[in-house]
Amino acid sequence: MKAYPVVARVKGEGLVDFSNLSVMLRDYDIEYSVEGPVDVERVGEGVYKIRARSGGRVVFRIVAYGNFDEYAVEKSVEVLGG
Repeated sequence: MKAYPVVARVKGEGLVDFSNLSVMLRDYDIEYSVEGPVDVERVGEGVYKIRARSGGRVVFRIVAYGNFDEYAVEKSVEVLGG
């Protein structure tokens, strides 16, 4: 999960796709936090649309649940003004 590829930078508007996680993981959640004037909209199962007029950042937190534990990893996406 640490090596799961996520786009590092988006200019103006773009999609972040986590839909392949369902192939690797059974039970997981995706949370996100926003720094700056960035809009995030969930447009599909594991697909998020990011939009910004000026710079900011979105941090996605993927939490995978096992039988007796959970594992979390954070992926950061820098958003440049468009």
